[in-house]
Amino acid sequence: MERETKVEGNSIRGATGQRILRYREVASETGMKKTLFYSELNHGYFPSGFTIGRTRAWSENDVRVWKDFARLKARATAWLQNYASHSGRIEPRQAKFFSIFKEGRVARNDLIEFRRYLEDRLDQPSPVDDVQQLLQLLDGLLPELYWLRQRR
Repeated sequence: MERETKVEGNSIRGATGQRILRYREVASETGMKKTLFYSELNHGYFPSGFTIGRTRAWSENDVRVWKDFARLKARATAWLQNYASHSGRIEPRQAKFFSIFKEGRVARNDLIEFRRYLEDRLDQPSPVDDVQQLLQLLDGLLPELYWLRQRR
C-alpha cells in the first residue's frame, strides 16, 4: 500500500495531513542520539515507521505518543520511588516495575500488568495520591501504543 505524500517547503505531509518526520527531525524531537535511537527501534521500543522510497519516516503522531510514553515512564518511576519511601517497604511487584521503568525497557504487557497493580492500590489508603492520574495517563496512551512490543 502506497501512502500519498505532499511536500510543503521542508515539511512532508501524509494523506491525512499529518506531518511526516525523517530521522533528523525525530532525533531533534526526541533528543536521542543515533545509536540509542536505532537500538530502541530495533528492540521494539520505538515505532517502526514506514519507508518513502529509500527513506525511513515516522508520523508526527507516533513521535508525540512516544514522547508521552517517555513522560509516563518517568512519572511511574517517580511514583514507585515515592510510594516505597512513604510505605517504608518495597513489595516484589514494586521492585519489578521499578526495574522495568528505570531501565526503560517497558513492553506492552508490562504496562497492562502495571495498570492492574495501580487498580489494586485504588482501594487501599495510599500515602501517594497520584494513582488516579497515572491510571488516566495509561488509559489514554495504551490504545496508541500499538507499536510497543510484547515481552515474551
